[in-house]
Amino acid sequence: MLRIVERNKVFVLMVAPYLVFLVLFMSVGWIVQERTTELLREESVKVNRSLLEQSRTTLDRRLADIDRIAQELYSDSRLTRLQDIEEPFQGATTYLLLDTQKRLASYSLYNNFVFDYFILYSRSGLVLSDDTIYEMPKFYDHVMQIKGQSYEEWRSRWMDAYYSKEVLPAGQVTYNRQPYSLVTVLQSIGNPGFQKGVIAILIDNKEIQKLLGGVDISDGGIAYILDEQGRVVSSVSSRSGERVAEAEAIPVSRGELIGGEGVLEPTRSRPMFVTYTTSEYNGWTYVAAQPEHVILEKADYIKTIFMTILVFALGGGIAISCWLAYRSSRPVQSILNQLANRFGGDVGSRRDIYRLIRDKLAILMDNNDKLESQLKEQAPLLRSAFAERLLKGDITDPEEAAAQSSHVGMELAGAPYYAAVIVQLRGYERLSYHADLWQELGIVRLRFKELLAKALGARGLLHDMAADQIVLLFALSDAREGQCRQELAQLLEQLYARAGEEAEATPILAAGGVYPSLIELARSFEEARQALNYSAWRNQPGIIHYDDTPREHHLYYYPPELQTRLINCAAAGDEQGVARLFDELREANLTNRHLTIPMLRLLFHEVWGTVFKLYAKAGAETQPLLEFMTGRTDSPLGFEALEEGLRQAQQAVEKICRQAGDRKKSGNQALLSRITQLLERAYAEQELCLESAAAELDISRVYLSQFFKEQTGENFSDYLEKVRMNEARRLLLNTRLPIYDIALQVGYSSLNTFGRAFKRMHGLSATTYRESGIGKEGLQTPSS
Repeated sequence: MLRIVERNKVFVLMVAPYLVFLVLFMSVGWIVQERTTELLREESVKVNRSLLEQSRTTLDRRLADIDRIAQELYSDSRLTRLQDIEEPFQGATTYLLLDTQKRLASYSLYNNFVFDYFILYSRSGLVLSDDTIYEMPKFYDHVMQIKGQSYEEWRSRWMDAYYSKEVLPAGQVTYNRQPYSLVTVLQSIGNPGFQKGVIAILIDNKEIQKLLGGVDISDGGIAYILDEQGRVVSSVSSRSGERVAEAEAIPVSRGELIGGEGVLEPTRSRPMFVTYTTSEYNGWTYVAAQPEHVILEKADYIKTIFMTILVFALGGGIAISCWLAYRSSRPVQSILNQLANRFGGDVGSRRDIYRLIRDKLAILMDNNDKLESQLKEQAPLLRSAFAERLLKGDITDPEEAAAQSSHVGMELAGAPYYAAVIVQLRGYERLSYHADLWQELGIVRLRFKELLAKALGARGLLHDMAADQIVLLFALSDAREGQCRQELAQLLEQLYARAGEEAEATPILAAGGVYPSLIELARSFEEARQALNYSAWRNQPGIIHYDDTPREHHLYYYPPELQTRLINCAAAGDEQGVARLFDELREANLTNRHLTIPMLRLLFHEVWGTVFKLYAKAGAETQPLLEFMTGRTDSPLGFEALEEGLRQAQQAVEKICRQAGDRKKSGNQALLSRITQLLERAYAEQELCLESAAAELDISRVYLSQFFKEQTGENFSDYLEKVRMNEARRLLLNTRLPIYDIALQVGYSSLNTFGRAFKRMHGLSATTYRESGIGKEGLQTPSS
């Protein structure tokens, strides 16, 4: 209590004086009210318990009769011999079917709870009653339809699962085109996993409701029956004609009812007295819930007289005071709690809490300013490092590029096309060390960067490439490549014009090609460098596009950036990336250039030099490559030979790609093996779960869940439950250990949790499974 008061110190200080007066005025009346309430409650509980026990005894007897009828039908050889017949209307089978149908009329159904009964066979698709024979579709269409269920849903629920005296809660059924509320008892024909039909006995829900009708359910009361799974079998309420169909609509659920019988006192969320008793026959719980004001009507009258005086005297003032105190104290208390979590200790123990809040908030604001300042200082370095890797081709995965772009605050991902442009500040290409010249260059570059940043806006970003060079990375918005090229040309013309007007300079703007992928900015950047070299060779300022440079080069195209990208793609196992880079190499050297024989030889050897570097890095055997190169070095090397050499080099690199992919798969198999071995070894530990397994394997919980689902197709928890159930079945069949001990040995701390899991997986309880000896007989269980 002291801890609660201390935690809500502000509110307590504000409202305490009013509460003192309230306690004094209510003391005498409280004693009288409590004694009256207790007497009335005891009387009401006694009456309700007697009525519920009468209903339970009567219904148990009727259900026992129904179970006997179901057992007689299940044991009748004439009925069960039809379960394997597929064509019932061929040969002597028709006579057997009619004779069996007549047999049903001999059963005495004197139990007035039974509305009707049927036998359904899954193989033949027939439904038998004591007066006629139906095919299942016609039976569902013309005889009995369950509200809200199609024929397929109804057939799947009744025929695909194994039922052992399973009682389905009351539901709305159209029977012979008339609406009824019926409870269904199902008994499957056959064995678990080999069910061949079902015996369905329909119970008129009105007969069950008559038993519950003796309970006083006036003014919001309700009486209902819960089965062992907590489902509402039947109910009656003060709302005439209505039925509470779902457990969420009832005052208390099955899990709240502890013990065989008892009483639950009213609470703020449930102002009702709840009386309940449980049947030893089938475990059903009979519940009667009456509103508190119905039971305590007389006591409420006495209380009303007393409370009227109190309400008129102090009610208004106390209500307003509590509201004001709560409204004022809640934000203050919340701030104190946050400060306690942040700084530790009991900050609420200080008397001057407002001064404390001021001091702590000042510290937090100072720390926040320092953190923001540090982040701002580091942001340019992160962006520069990312742009450097991107332009060098070190990033080969588009998803990785997009994630890093967002992380460093550069929202480049998601644009249709990208392009790189190099801005060369003229006059500083061969700058020697001189303090004045470097200072002048710094001023010019700063002026240009401000100009470029203003013109770029949100369409790209800047990156310092060298002292006299700035790289512009454009994210173009149009989805059409031709329009993107025009957009880039217009932007460069605007930049060049503004450079002449505002910076009074004529730089060189060298633009690479336009490409649809963020990682292909490395290729656009390399093309921009080639365009810049061509412009410098011509000594012409202005704008130059790579597409406008001459293609009749005498030098081959194989920049270091392309080699780096090729090695990175191969090491990552990206065969598509390798194929794309070799296509780029062929297009640049075999389509757009006419190389001489010496240039062809140099290109051939440089490409194969990359292959040798890659094989050495991967630790692969290089002897076959040496033999191939020995045969090629002495032979003439022309266009066809170069094309074949590039194809052979691509195959060699793709081989390394596949090896990298195999190593990745092998790593996945090793991790999966570690996970399954952990589950097989530690399934008996009750604390074993996704979090603990992830901690032991030193991986994240989210990654473990996703990885296990991808590799096995099952959820982690489902697989763990299967392992535990396999061991539980073995112990049930091969030992005489109590079921509670078996539950503990397979990792369950609660017998109820184990029982629900076992029945959910096998369709029957652990006790029934042990007694039936299903596994020892060699039959296939539902989980196998």
